[in-house]
Amino acid sequence: MTISVYGSSGFSSERPATAPGGNAKVLMHGMGSHISASSNTATRKCAPDVDFQTIVALSKQFTEELELKNAEKTALVKIIQDAKKAVQKSEAVVEKKKAQLDKASKDKQDVDRKVSNLEEGNTKLRHELAGLLRENEKLALEVETMSEQMKELLLVFGEHKEQLEAITTMTNTYRREIGVEKKHRDEVLAALRTHKTARNILKNRVADAARRQQLLKTHVADLFVASAG
Repeated sequence: MTISVYGSSGFSSERPATAPGGNAKVLMHGMGSHISASSNTATRKCAPDVDFQTIVALSKQFTEELELKNAEKTALVKIIQDAKKAVQKSEAVVEKKKAQLDKASKDKQDVDRKVSNLEEGNTKLRHELAGLLRENEKLALEVETMSEQMKELLLVFGEHKEQLEAITTMTNTYRREIGVEKKHRDEVLAALRTHKTARNILKNRVADAARRQQLLKTHVADLFVASAG
């Protein structure tokens, strides 16, 4: 049975080697001076003249320091785990943002292509509009010329309309006169046909009288011949 510097009594044992990593050193920088001083004190008191109370006090102090280191280690492990989770989350966010950026870049390319197509279409439309404006100016001049010609034609039409009305009146008069003349002609033709019929009747009567006279002469001659014989 021997007295251990890490406990009150028991078998001899060795203290487990613990060495904080680089991150632990950074986080424990604030406690560095306190731990160094305690270690120096313990080294000085680990001489043959160290009594039991000192060993117990040192063991208690080392135990507290070990618990503190374990707590710091646990905190560091938690910090590392949280950092890993944060890194994973950040990586996920970065991937998501990268995907959004790629999509936005693709959308921007699509929009740029559409804008380029629209600009080309607008350029064509501007050329067509310029051509239509020139054509419109020509048509406006033609319309103005045709308006002047229409005014002149309306004046001529007014004059011809008056002449046409006069000719129409004259034509109606001629038609009435022609109607009267036609009626008179029909009457004359009817009278002529009547006279012609009467003349034919008279002519037939004259011919019949001449035939009778000739028969009478023949009969008288026959009688004269008969009486002479």
